Order: sequence, then C-alpha cells, then structure tokens
Amino acid sequence: RSSDLNMSVLIIAPKRYQKLAVNRNRAKRLLREAYRLNKHSLEEKIKNSSSQLFISIALVSKIMPDYKLTEQKVKEILSSIEKKIFSENN
Repeated sequence: RSSDLNMSVLIIAPKRYQKLAVNRNRAKRLLREAYRLNKHSLEEKIKNSSSQLFISIALVSKIMPDYKLTEQKVKEILSSIEKKIFSENN
C-alpha cells in the first residue's frame, strides 16, 4: 500500500504494565482499531506534504481501558501530532 510508505505506526503494551499476555494482546487490538478508524485526516495531510511520519503508541497503564476511552485518547494523540506538525510547516 502506498499509504504505508508515508506513515508507520508502532503499537506496544509493555509487560511492565499489563502482566498477562491476553491483556497485552487485547490492549494492542483496541489501540490498532482506534488508530485504523481515526488515521485518515492525518494520513491525507502527510500524503499531500510528501513527508514521512513514524508514530509509536504505548499503553502505560495497569488499568485495562475500554474501547471508548482508547478511541478518545488515540484521537487526542493524532490531533496533537497533526497540530504540531502542520503548525510548524506553516
């Protein structure tokens, strides 16, 4: 996919915070799904600017978040990245 060349994301859930593998896997699934559904605005801007972007998202909480909270936080992360990158370029 051409979008993979412009933007890459690393999603981690460290064993330090989520001891059980089943919880780490669930956390990563939640983060991936929230990212997949909300990446389009940032992806378009990166594609138009012909830049590359590498993002790392980590769950650093001992409490397993639900999907609603996960999606809210991923949206905040992506909008924050968008503001920082495109305010610098203008």
